Amino acid sequence: MLKLIFPFMAGIVLGYLYPSHNQWVIIGGLAVFLTAMFYLAYYHLKRTPWYAVVFGLCFAFVGYSVVSVHFMQRTGNDFSQYVGEKYCWAEVVIKDMPTQSVKTVKTKAEVLKIKDSAGWHAVSGKAMLFFHKDTLSKQLHYGDKLLVYTQLKEVAPPQNPCQFDYKEYLQRKDIYYQSYLSSDQYRIIEPSSEKSIYSLAYSLRANMIDLIKNSGLSKNEQGIASALLLGWDEEIDEETQKSFSNAGIAHFLSISGLHLGIIFMFIGYMFFWMGNSRRNRMIRGFVQLVVLWFFAIITGLAPSIQRAATMFTLITIGEMFFTRASFYNNLASSAFLLLVFRPLLLFDVGFQLSYLGVVGIVVLQPRIKQLITIPEKLKIAEKCQNSWNQEFASSGVGKVIARTLEIIINSILWIVQKIWELSCVSIAAQVATLPLTFYYFHQFPVYFLIANVTVIPFAGFLLATVIFVVAFSWVPVVGAWIVKLLSLEITAITSVTSFVEKLPHATITDFYFDKVMVLLTALLILGYAIALVKRKKWALFSAMAMSIVFVAYVGYVSNQKEGQRKWIVYSTRNHLVMEFVSGNRSYFVSDSAVVSDPKSVEFSTQGYQRQNMTDKRVNILFQDNYKDDIFFSSGNFSAFGQTRFVFITPENVKTKSKVIPSVDYVILTGSPRLKDVSELTEKYHFKELIIASNNSQYKSLQWQQQCDSLQIPCHNVVADGAFEVVGN
Repeated sequence: MLKLIFPFMAGIVLGYLYPSHNQWVIIGGLAVFLTAMFYLAYYHLKRTPWYAVVFGLCFAFVGYSVVSVHFMQRTGNDFSQYVGEKYCWAEVVIKDMPTQSVKTVKTKAEVLKIKDSAGWHAVSGKAMLFFHKDTLSKQLHYGDKLLVYTQLKEVAPPQNPCQFDYKEYLQRKDIYYQSYLSSDQYRIIEPSSEKSIYSLAYSLRANMIDLIKNSGLSKNEQGIASALLLGWDEEIDEETQKSFSNAGIAHFLSISGLHLGIIFMFIGYMFFWMGNSRRNRMIRGFVQLVVLWFFAIITGLAPSIQRAATMFTLITIGEMFFTRASFYNNLASSAFLLLVFRPLLLFDVGFQLSYLGVVGIVVLQPRIKQLITIPEKLKIAEKCQNSWNQEFASSGVGKVIARTLEIIINSILWIVQKIWELSCVSIAAQVATLPLTFYYFHQFPVYFLIANVTVIPFAGFLLATVIFVVAFSWVPVVGAWIVKLLSLEITAITSVTSFVEKLPHATITDFYFDKVMVLLTALLILGYAIALVKRKKWALFSAMAMSIVFVAYVGYVSNQKEGQRKWIVYSTRNHLVMEFVSGNRSYFVSDSAVVSDPKSVEFSTQGYQRQNMTDKRVNILFQDNYKDDIFFSSGNFSAFGQTRFVFITPENVKTKSKVIPSVDYVILTGSPRLKDVSELTEKYHFKELIIASNNSQYKSLQWQQQCDSLQIPCHNVVADGAFEVVGN
């Protein structure tokens, strides 16, 4: 399976990029696959190089077919064929546990029926629904059937360059549409009555969250406890999440194989008294499987949990029949089983990091551990007695002192050994996931070892305490003591993370890292890993050469960025935000609201700033005076090199001049009272009109229509996305 999983994943990637919607291609391909498999199985002893090639191609086609069938199922009876620009009636059922934010309640729903001019149609497909947060939306549960009157809109692509692609993120979860509903646009027509393992698990999950909320813990402690036990991180405040992330233990707050492994071992220890007969192994294995998958379901079946649960399932089944497969085969088999049923899971960040982390731990951890040898036990008592005075060494006091020293030193050695083993695990996982971590998150926690060594060993104790809180919080005295213990444990852990986060240069953030760098970093890590594990010189030399190529590529990119010249009008909600980039310097122009709250536009601007590798930024308040050799700003006029701008605001819209100035761009901002765009042509000579995102949507659309009729080049930032000019 380890050899076949890679062509299988390659087929999934190919099928995602170029899916086939012809069912005969899939059927014919599967027939060829079955024929080839039968041939290879029959002549399996005659293995030649062609054997592996044909086998790999067959599994690559299986991966391609799985994705193509997935897309054909989606388009067969999808509700998208009945969705237009108008509002429509639809019957939906909630298929996830609703999550609450400040203003909305979000959940995933499956569309069952939809109504158009021809009547009701039975359909399929998923949509993301956002409800206005009120008393009614807070009462929504998994399995509730709703009648909604809304406009199901296709999820919009990112409005700014290098911005997080929420559309692609949802598409990989098989969700293409979303809708916002106010309280008068829906009603519950059938409360949750579904009797399935999912409904039972979600109901139990909600009850557990309520028990944690009513336990007497603080709000932040409730969030950490819910995240640790149930993977429910909606209640954790942003500062706590950032603190854990900067300390390098963000995985502590997300359900992973660590948590499932603790549960798995705990169940195994519960049956220590049972023998190892086949009957007892079957009973123990059955209980472990039931508990494992029930815990996986109530935690939301995160990709990391699915991987761990599937792998532990294969191991358990093997033990039930007294056979043990190799770890690599179990890992590859678990990935294959998951991807057969959910092929788009391959593109999930959690899925990728989870498998890479496990592979890194298994492959690298033993070799890293061998770099420093720590003895398990030292015969201190014997050495002391040989070096001491014979009379004193043979006395009772001498023996006690020698034995005490031996116990203390060996205890210290045991602690040091465990710390080193845990450090090796953390280093191995960090190295294996490094390329993807840099690419997806653009940050690196410098002191991740400190946090992992001090916090992760207590994960089992903390998880056990949370379970006891859920089980016994209703008991007056016992429950209070357990809650107090949990509060102390969480306080200790948050204190450690806070300490690590505040260390000098604790986190390197917002650095540039592209796909080429991912490939080069992965190759050099692979080379060093082979050199470390297999002791191959060619691997070491290859890794060193790849390191030189990586440094050269970074130098090339940096050189390219130094010569860049571009500017952009961002698409942000109700703000005017512009940025002018010259080499590694940028001029960030924004209104006063952004200056007082920079986080309000961080989501829209951060990716673009990171992409440009600007390390010198000048923040300029709109209409303030500023001047240097690159950028000029005075009132409503600005200039970037040879490019000139004029801003039309509510204050200067009526301003007239005897001389008609020539500018390159006119920017409308703040919803000025402009009757007709033609008024601007009488005041300025300009090439193009830009409508900023802090204008009313009605006026923006009106101005855009007027420009179309007058054949004036126009860009509406809200409708068309950010306006970027490169090279001027």
